[in-house]
Amino acid sequence: GMEEVCYVESTISENAFWLVLNSWSSNPQYLMKPVKKYKILAKSYYQDALLVHESFFDENHEEISPPESETLKYNRIIYRRHLVPRLVEKDNEIDEIIEHNIPNLTVRFQPLLEPSDCSSDLKPSDLPFFYPKVREFIIRYTPISSSTCTSPSNSTTTTTTTTADSTATTTTGLEVDNDISKITTTQSQDSSAHLKPPSKNSKKSKKNSNQPSTTETIITTNNNNTCKISIEAVFFDATTYRNTMKKVGLEVLKKLHKWGNRQDEGGYKKHAHYDQILPRDYYIDTYDRLKAKYKFWADIDSVSEISSGEADNHNAGDPSNINNNNNNNNNNIIKEKGSGSLWKDAHGGLDPQKYVYEEIAIAAYLVSLWELERKATNSQKMQTFVDMGCGNGFLVNVLRGEGYIGSGVDIRSRKIWSLYNESVRQSLKEEAVMPKEAVYDVDWVIANHSDELTPWIPYIASKNSSSRFLVIPCCFYDFGCKFSKNDTRIGKYKTYLNYIDHVASSCGFKVEMDTLRIPSTKNITIIGRTRDITDQNILDSARSLLLDHANFSTFTPRPYSQPYVPPKRKKP
Repeated sequence: GMEEVCYVESTISENAFWLVLNSWSSNPQYLMKPVKKYKILAKSYYQDALLVHESFFDENHEEISPPESETLKYNRIIYRRHLVPRLVEKDNEIDEIIEHNIPNLTVRFQPLLEPSDCSSDLKPSDLPFFYPKVREFIIRYTPISSSTCTSPSNSTTTTTTTTADSTATTTTGLEVDNDISKITTTQSQDSSAHLKPPSKNSKKSKKNSNQPSTTETIITTNNNNTCKISIEAVFFDATTYRNTMKKVGLEVLKKLHKWGNRQDEGGYKKHAHYDQILPRDYYIDTYDRLKAKYKFWADIDSVSEISSGEADNHNAGDPSNINNNNNNNNNNIIKEKGSGSLWKDAHGGLDPQKYVYEEIAIAAYLVSLWELERKATNSQKMQTFVDMGCGNGFLVNVLRGEGYIGSGVDIRSRKIWSLYNESVRQSLKEEAVMPKEAVYDVDWVIANHSDELTPWIPYIASKNSSSRFLVIPCCFYDFGCKFSKNDTRIGKYKTYLNYIDHVASSCGFKVEMDTLRIPSTKNITIIGRTRDITDQNILDSARSLLLDHANFSTFTPRPYSQPYVPPKRKKP
């Protein structure tokens, strides 16, 4: 049967409890990080056992025809959702029922999964990695009166030693946070121990976290707590997963406490706004496809060299050309240990995986954006592009591998360019761009980490009436010098983004911003797809005014300097 696993005495209000749980029910990734994609199949409203309204969701997970709460009476809400894990080849997809019982102040989570064998009973191994290994669990809110709280004058602190469950634990994907004043676990012998919050010396505590015996400090309750939030579960048997469920449950309650207090303080203000332009699932599908096709480039350190003649037939997107060695004269690549200099030349000795997967993610964003653009205009013509400051040229390589015609320009060539096929190599140009005079007859002007060219990207795109642009600002540059302004209220990065927004708007574009899913702290992209101003005479005046305000005199391409790579320290 259902039994209490752990609880927390908290200060969150009942309204905050429901706001957080509604958010978690509509967005599974808030609670379960390894969920890659999801679909809300239905949201049903009940008055006791009577169904009074049912809503469905669009591709952006927005509720279609929600009920009018002023006229509709209901006391239960049931979500049905489908969860897809990140590693679909190793993990099961799962359906799940979530029941919000408003009178009882409970939210019940129940997995729906067919048993893996002919037996009629569900086993823990049938559940995906990220899901708690229980038949179902409940998050409960229980109001408490102030009289039940311990007075500060009578509070005491004691220490008790408990022995961890000997059962092997299973890690889950439930997200955790580490801030709360008091945590309580319900022990199997009906005893309680209060866990001390993580100390500043977290490294020492982490080293001892896997020891079978732990010391837990009991911290008494203060008189500000207004409720008890708890987790209850139905286990498969008397031993399986109990110790892990206590640990995971406490972290879930910590997060509920943290998010609930934010709601009571006026609500959490998101800093990263993802999926503002593209549907999340559409982008993820594109990224998965491109990653499977091009991820072999992350292991390019195993490639020693490729001659220009052999490269002519090399397909940039076909991993078989890298991995196959059939001992004939048409072998494209010779494998040999210790050949990482090609990627090191491109990125100063840094890990190529970071750059490969970042460029794949950017390419997936562009491919998704361009596919939807063609659908919206009912066009079959593939977009053309130029990549300003293309660096290693990998983004050009991927986009051309997907059938788009375009080129890359950089002030210095990279040795890694020699690995691309003939058409890609010819499209990569080593030249200094003079942006005030530059005009490109392409559909899209794109740039990532383009340094001093960054403010020039919308400027250049505005010269061609049919061009759009996408830029990912990183280093802070103005038209002819370093960008020095800094609004301390929002920080220099946001100040710079606002400046590029202003430049693009002055060049006639309707500006859009989105947060990219890339491994970088500078992950906001600025996009201009449509225009407010198309008259080139007006745009000429606007561009001149921008340069005057920036005190621009002449553009001097920044000379390339080899990035400093500190020598490896020898062990004494």
